[in-house]
Amino acid sequence: MNQGSQDSQGRAIWGLGLTAKLGPTQVMRELARDLLNKALPSIERFTFIRSWAFAMLGLDAMLHAEPSHDYALELLTQGAEKLYDQWTSRRAALGEAFADWPWWEDEVTYDNAKLSHALMLAGYRLGRPEMIEAALESLDWLVRVQTSPDGRLSIIGNDGWFTRAGHRAQFDQQPLEAYAMVHACLAAAALTNDAKWANRAWMSFQWFRGENDLGVSMYHPETGGCQDGLTPTGVNKNQGAESSLAYLLSVLELHRFRQRQQGPIDEIETDQLGYAIASASSFARFCLKQYRSVAGVAPHAVWNRTASKARQLALEESLEAYDDLESLVRDAHVDIVHVAGTPATHAEQALLALAAGR
Repeated sequence: MNQGSQDSQGRAIWGLGLTAKLGPTQVMRELARDLLNKALPSIERFTFIRSWAFAMLGLDAMLHAEPSHDYALELLTQGAEKLYDQWTSRRAALGEAFADWPWWEDEVTYDNAKLSHALMLAGYRLGRPEMIEAALESLDWLVRVQTSPDGRLSIIGNDGWFTRAGHRAQFDQQPLEAYAMVHACLAAAALTNDAKWANRAWMSFQWFRGENDLGVSMYHPETGGCQDGLTPTGVNKNQGAESSLAYLLSVLELHRFRQRQQGPIDEIETDQLGYAIASASSFARFCLKQYRSVAGVAPHAVWNRTASKARQLALEESLEAYDDLESLVRDAHVDIVHVAGTPATHAEQALLALAAGR
């Protein structure tokens, strides 16, 4: 990984670590581990703390998959020390003023919650309570400075960011910031068992659903996409992959957290996803068999246009049978809806599932 920005490399390592841990097949998980092992030396050349934070999330996931990976642990420790040392250096330099600006830099820019999130996970894994304390303090401050007087998430805009000198940009606000807040606050809720963090995650999620500075919904169930941001003149009508994934990943993390109840981070990260299949055909039976072999996935429910076929498959496979798809997608135990019936029905059924947050 000698080309591309440090951030792109850090994000690639984050993705590879998650795939090594959660990939649906052994072949995919092994491939991710091989690629990640080749990429690991590049991390030591990182000079930006956000790049380190992205990589640390991937390293932590890799250590879930392979706890004895000494090099991954060494790099995670190195990154945690970098983030914590910069934090303590800032605290020493600012003195009493640090209480009003408990942050790593004089400017709050992009994907901010990832710094707190990465240090929190590392502190938990390394048994470093002082790191966890710093992570929670920074995240608490980040939530407070991005909460409007009436209790909405008001994201720091990218047209000038937020500086310690006093400038605060209101626009453009980007969906990846809301997702980063959702994910970090849920991690804090899992670690502390403090309901305030779950409430803050929910507040951050509501930014997508219209509780934002313009009062407009960012997510569109008719397309399954999320608009790219809030601008001074309205919404950015493009629905890019990053923005759409930010919404869908936020939905997924909220559902996973609710189903697990609050507990240690490692329990939350390893819990199973509920799987439902929208068909009882021969092909559906084949798919169901394959999914039973996937780590982290638990087959839960089935629906078919012919209700008797759904009930028969449910009886054979110990599933919940539904007579209508609307009820299936509202089942709180369902995270994944596999649309496996006639191709002509795929779009309608997929959009129904997405609108329900599946």
